[in-house]
Amino acid sequence: GYFLSKCLAPKCNLAILREDGLSNYRIRRVPLGKAVLRAFSGLPAFRQVDGEEPWFDRIEVSRPEDLPPAIRGKAVQRHLGKMLQDLPRDRAIKVAFCFTGGPIKDLTAPGPVALVLAQPLSRLGITRSDEVHDVYAGLIEELRLRGYHAVLKPHPREPALAIPGVPSLPSNLPVELWPYLATRPIDLAVALRSAALEPGSQGFARHSLQLIPARSFTAEGLPALL
Repeated sequence: GYFLSKCLAPKCNLAILREDGLSNYRIRRVPLGKAVLRAFSGLPAFRQVDGEEPWFDRIEVSRPEDLPPAIRGKAVQRHLGKMLQDLPRDRAIKVAFCFTGGPIKDLTAPGPVALVLAQPLSRLGITRSDEVHDVYAGLIEELRLRGYHAVLKPHPREPALAIPGVPSLPSNLPVELWPYLATRPIDLAVALRSAALEPGSQGFARHSLQLIPARSFTAEGLPALL
């Protein structure tokens, strides 16, 4: 939980929860023991939403309209890509260099480059841990058949993901910083579902493709979609 936030919030004028990927849009199930404590606190017992905590004054996300109704009233729209664009370029570059130490090489290949943004599928309960490799290997092979040179961007919560023969970007690199690190955009960015590819959030790729609707990208929703 947000225990540090809870401790600091009374000393702050304003406590803001900023978007954490797709987790803000989900209602999570609560185990019985915690459900009892939540019920005594006046919160919904078996359903929890990030940001419902009373010490969060505001929630900043890219899609306020898609938040669960219980927290939608706290929401303000905010795009990381737009925040970077609003900075003077030299300052945005300094932010980017905090992650890399300096510029990085452009992704060069004989044909167009597709960047595959991975998600922590096993941690989200969407697949078993032994299936994650096969999901992304299959996606990369499909891109290869369509003429793309694929590059993998592992998710920070699943940094060990690797596909033999496929180059990778650092897992902890926010891809929104790409325009401030390289001289040319990526041709195509692909994800099963990623907040980095939401409209208004990305300017690092010429084209982007989300393969699964946001509301279906859950352990319960994906089998129903298939």
